[in-house]
Amino acid sequence: LGNQNIVYGKMPASRFDNAFTYRSPEYRGLQLTTEYSMGEEGKENRSTSNHYFGLGVTWKGGPAETVVLFERVNEALTTEKRSPKDMWRITAGGNWKFSAATAYLSLQYFKNADALGTASYSALKDNGIGSITSAQMKKLDGLEGENIILGFSTPVMGGKVLGAVGYIHAKTDELSKKLKADGGFIALGYQYPFSKTTRLYSAIGASAAKYKSGDQSVKPRGFYGTLGLSHYF
Repeated sequence: LGNQNIVYGKMPASRFDNAFTYRSPEYRGLQLTTEYSMGEEGKENRSTSNHYFGLGVTWKGGPAETVVLFERVNEALTTEKRSPKDMWRITAGGNWKFSAATAYLSLQYFKNADALGTASYSALKDNGIGSITSAQMKKLDGLEGENIILGFSTPVMGGKVLGAVGYIHAKTDELSKKLKADGGFIALGYQYPFSKTTRLYSAIGASAAKYKSGDQSVKPRGFYGTLGLSHYF
């Protein structure tokens, strides 16, 4: 809800090729999942391809569900980054079911990211900010930060109302002037099941960010709304 990825430190890719995944049997609510990617087709296990590793632990007990996830990417050598810093992030979160609603919480810390999911960050990388050029922005490899997401869902009129709010703070002193980024979103949605296979969904939301370098800053804003049907076969 609300494009929660906008408050994440972004991985170098949204998907990874040639990945192996293992999930353990569940024992007293505990379960282990791990994944490793050898890299792009034709570049398996080479330094010119990104290699992803993830390790997650989930636990379910009574009204609670929790997860802790560690992710790391051995980034590819490129003409822009001959010695890239490997990005990693830790995410912890879960949900708790109350009698009338379910509450959600997610916390994340990341380091050595080269991009943020924050609204308009891609445009910022294309245009630069102040004395930081777009070419310098594209070479960033040292963003460090944290984020938080709070959410809820509750049954209403045969359907479900959902809400979420999130915030991210990140910075890097990799450039001559420190770059700081703050951003967040708020969203509200409603789902209604017409049947077991067809569902109405709707949502409205807003996002905002501030990027600052020295005494110069930009403040992009965004608003959205959506309404549609989903059918499951």
